[in-house]
Amino acid sequence: MMNDLGVMTAPRTVRIERALPGPIERVWAYLTEPDKRGAWLAGGPIELKEGGKVRLEFMHTNLTPEPFPSGSSNSSTATRWTGQSSGASRRGS
Repeated sequence: MMNDLGVMTAPRTVRIERALPGPIERVWAYLTEPDKRGAWLAGGPIELKEGGKVRLEFMHTNLTPEPFPSGSSNSSTATRWTGQSSGASRRGS
């Protein structure tokens, strides 16, 4: 399945590619440093190694002034996702 947002490459696996402005060092910092990543997606620690643990903490109120979706629980706490990197990587040219 493919659309403008990403490509499903296998069950439970999505590949998202974006061209980001700025030097690679700044882009890497905004992907790997929890405080910078939290400003645009989700904070939380990431072990920067193949197979490393990942914890993403989504704080709705930090990302948008829009009200928390009705029917959702407790907007003041983080929604957490914990997983492990697959070790698969692809670097675009």
